[in-house]
Amino acid sequence: MNRPPARPPVELPAAPRPALCDEAPGRYAWTEEVLGEGSIGRVRLAVDGFLQREVAIKELVSPGQGRTADDRLARFFREARIAARLEHPGVVPIYELGQRPDGSAYYAMKRVRGRTLGAAMGEAASMQARLRLVPNVIALCQTLAYAHSAGVIHRDIKPANVMVGAFGETLVIDWGLARASWVNDPGASEAEPAARTLPGRAIGTPSYMSPEQARGAVHLVGPRSDVWSLGAVLYELLTGRPPYVGENAMQVLRKVGKEPPPPVMMGAPQAPPGLAAIAEKALQLDPEARYSSAAAMAEDLSAWLAGQPISLTPRQPTFVELMAAKPLLAFSVGVGIGLLALGTAVVGFLAGKLSG
Repeated sequence: MNRPPARPPVELPAAPRPALCDEAPGRYAWTEEVLGEGSIGRVRLAVDGFLQREVAIKELVSPGQGRTADDRLARFFREARIAARLEHPGVVPIYELGQRPDGSAYYAMKRVRGRTLGAAMGEAASMQARLRLVPNVIALCQTLAYAHSAGVIHRDIKPANVMVGAFGETLVIDWGLARASWVNDPGASEAEPAARTLPGRAIGTPSYMSPEQARGAVHLVGPRSDVWSLGAVLYELLTGRPPYVGENAMQVLRKVGKEPPPPVMMGAPQAPPGLAAIAEKALQLDPEARYSSAAAMAEDLSAWLAGQPISLTPRQPTFVELMAAKPLLAFSVGVGIGLLALGTAVVGFLAGKLSG
């Protein structure tokens, strides 16, 4: 598939706080309804009085003091700038970056209606219901492919950061941990305290974090790290759980990259083999063994959805995997083997008596 070349990198000013426009008097009627909240920002519903529409406004909360305040401001502005530069249907558009009369920073964006992909997967009562979400995963891959072509790595792809609308919309949200090749500001440093989700240099969400991210190997983090996270999302869609689970975040981090995640068929023997192969390809421990790009993964997913051959040869589940996935079947097989052995022994015993 022919794709347009990536845009040339353009450095942004190295200013921790850019010049902001003042909130126009009477423009926004802020409500108390909170649409989302993170470590440094809160998203509230507001009404744009000029255009008579609802908007979502993210405001910086608890900026702290000194270096901490500068880091949080830099991260807040960087997120707004990155999202604003990514003009794609899968990215929430930014309308305005400004400051309120009290000096607090905010940015206004499209109000996204719908539910998270995680909620949609959780509400799906069967494998067939979850498979209806494959088009959303394809759209997610395509959005990331666009971001990568623009020099942006998300670094925190997970079902909770993907919104699914009632009319086919799929939007990637929360670009707070994103890294852009064309951003040049002090807050873009990997050592930024506000960007750390765990002690050390691991950045992201453990259950969906690539092995290189979990190890803090910053120099290895790139587009294929997001491909890993896309594989983790698909893995959860098929099995109902992330590739790695544990009692806490640190326990999960210790598992990531030490050994491959359990095969899809072990947790979901009814999963389509083609989709299982795609997920496992994206989840290879070696970045070079994964899909070369999110676009390549999207192409295989689209081919599967259209009933066409994919670029991989689906792996058939082993007997051990099937037994692990179906303990009742394993018990039945074991009982059957035991009864067969008993019957053979009885026949042998009777044959010996008769011959004697």
